[in-house]
Amino acid sequence: MTAITIAKSVAGPMDFLLGLGQLNFLTQPVGVLGLPLVVNPIIQVLTENGILDIGYVGSVTVSASIGGSVSGTVTVPVVLGLATFVGLTVGGSGGISLIASAPGVNPATSNPI
Repeated sequence: MTAITIAKSVAGPMDFLLGLGQLNFLTQPVGVLGLPLVVNPIIQVLTENGILDIGYVGSVTVSASIGGSVSGTVTVPVVLGLATFVGLTVGGSGGISLIASAPGVNPATSNPI
């Protein structure tokens, strides 16, 4: 039996003393530039200790690295620590990565598409 550790956080003015959490690509985007992704990203919100933050309240936004673009619904709400994207299309020339950002946590960068 495997134990899963989860945490619930409450954002507040003292967050800078506690350190920031981190976004993480649980599912990396896969596809061909200019076409809808075959595998859309799922992004985790982790606490500063790397634990899934099921109490995070907010949204995650994805953007493309320099020279790229992303279309579709680029901002989604976080539900139980996860932001699940669907229907994204990434454009540009080779090597474009997605950058996930959200208030109060460090951003994450996907593998290149």
